[in-house]
Amino acid sequence: MWGPLVLVRHVAVGEHYLAPRLTVMGEEVLLDVFNLATLPAERLGQPVVSLGDDEARARLVRALDELVSQA
Repeated sequence: MWGPLVLVRHVAVGEHYLAPRLTVMGEEVLLDVFNLATLPAERLGQPVVSLGDDEARARLVRALDELVSQA
């Protein structure tokens, strides 16, 4: 899965299921689900980590399900 990750220290977003927080390479990041469809793929950069473990996958799927079902 590709997606825009934002360093938590650079945003004022609290813990929320629509902005799941993950640890990537020792940094706390959140998935910016609101920009998944609007951010051009060429701006995403190179992949840095797989978020395929069960816990991360469940949090990502929940965020995307909520976003789509509320649209």
